Amino acid sequence: MQIGSVDRDEVLRALRTGGWLPAVAAIRHATGADVVTARRLLDATVADANPDELYGEGNMGMSANVLAIGPYSPTVKGHMEYPAKFYSGTREGAPILRDLFDVHEGSSRSRELASCFGIDPWDFNQHEIDASQANIEKLVEMFGDEEVATFLALRGAGFRFYFRPNG
Repeated sequence: MQIGSVDRDEVLRALRTGGWLPAVAAIRHATGADVVTARRLLDATVADANPDELYGEGNMGMSANVLAIGPYSPTVKGHMEYPAKFYSGTREGAPILRDLFDVHEGSSRSRELASCFGIDPWDFNQHEIDASQANIEKLVEMFGDEEVATFLALRGAGFRFYFRPNG
C-alpha cells in the first residue's frame, strides 16, 4: 500500500504542524489503512522526505556559512575579519577562525552555497569541506572576487573549511 503524491504532501504538512498522530490520521483518511499500517507508511514517507519537505524550509529557514580554521601567519593577516593591528600579539601558527560566505537569504541560497562544494547541506558527514573541490566560478558569482580571494588565500595557507547550516 502506498500514498499518492497529493496525499503525501498533506501527510507531511500534518506531521510538520501537529506531529505524528495527525499524520497517521491523514494516512488513514487517504488510504483506509489500519493504525499499524498507517504508522509504517508514515515512517516510509519520512525516510524518503528531504529536509524542505520535513521542516517546511522553503525559501526561509536555513542560513549558512563556511568556517575556516587554520594557522595564523603574516600572510593571512590581511584576510582576517578584524583590522591587522588586532593580530599584533598573535603567535605564528596559533589556530584562528574566519567566517566566509555568509548566507542569510534563505534555504535556496544556502543549498546553492553547499552545491559550490558538492555537498548536501544536511549530511553532517560532508561538513568538513574538501576545499580543492570548490566551484570557484560559482563562488565568485555568488560572493564576489574579494571574498573568494580570501578563501583562496586561506586554502593556500593550509586552513580547513567547514560548512555550517543554521535552521
